[in-house]
Amino acid sequence: MALWSGKGQTLARMKVVQMRCFRALKEYREFKKHTKMVLEHRNRTGNVKMLRDVFQAWQKNFKQAKVRRDKEKFDNAVKAELQTISATYQKEIETLREQLNDAQRQQAIMNRNKHFMQENLKKAFMRSVCALNFEAMSILDPAEQQNAQVQM
Repeated sequence: MALWSGKGQTLARMKVVQMRCFRALKEYREFKKHTKMVLEHRNRTGNVKMLRDVFQAWQKNFKQAKVRRDKEKFDNAVKAELQTISATYQKEIETLREQLNDAQRQQAIMNRNKHFMQENLKKAFMRSVCALNFEAMSILDPAEQQNAQVQM
């Protein structure tokens, strides 16, 4: 009995030790499982965070490049529009200058014609005044009329 009691105690101790070993093994397995889940979570969140950081940096550069491209596109459109407007108005200014030059030439011709008409009228009036004077002189003194005609 003492032997069996000793064996029973030994078996009980072995069962306790076995139970402690299995509990420790179970706890170790749970610890490893938890550690693995924590590492996976860290890796996943770390990867997501790293991807987010990389994407945000790329997005920032893309936005800056897009703003720059849009500004260049707008500046080019404005320059093209200015050139178009400038060309249109230059053409119009050139047309108006030509019209002004034509009008000035016509005015100069008209002034010349007017001057010639005035000269012709003046000569005609002078002839008529001279003729009238000669007629008056011939009535008054026919001898002096001949002297005046000779002097003219």
